Amino acid sequence: MVPTLAAALRQIREDIAAVLSPETLRRLCEQVGHTWRERLLDPVTTIHLFVLQVLHRNTAVAHLPRLTGRSFSVSAFCQARARLPLGLLERLLESLVSAAAPLTDSGRWGGHRTWLVDGTGVSMPDTPEL
Repeated sequence: MVPTLAAALRQIREDIAAVLSPETLRRLCEQVGHTWRERLLDPVTTIHLFVLQVLHRNTAVAHLPRLTGRSFSVSAFCQARARLPLGLLERLLESLVSAAAPLTDSGRWGGHRTWLVDGTGVSMPDTPEL
């Protein structure tokens, strides 16, 4: 039986380490040359918290300690998140996408053509007609 999207997200929220294993995240950190000190908000924990924040409908950072039962400040989490190199997040995204649905030989995703539309860079001239 194919799980529903809601069921899959619930499973990830309940045990994020099963989906994003600490070993995999540490390996990705090493691949991009990221070093860190062992502390409460290490890269593995920070990524897990970041994903949980998104999966809980972009909940406030102040809500994360209550969700996880950990004790940390909003400032500490923001600093930990800022320490994550962009290359690490890019590698993580690449590995998740390839694991979820690898491209076929034809360059299609799941047999379908895919298109990316990004409207964030659209600008219009400021004229009286507009």
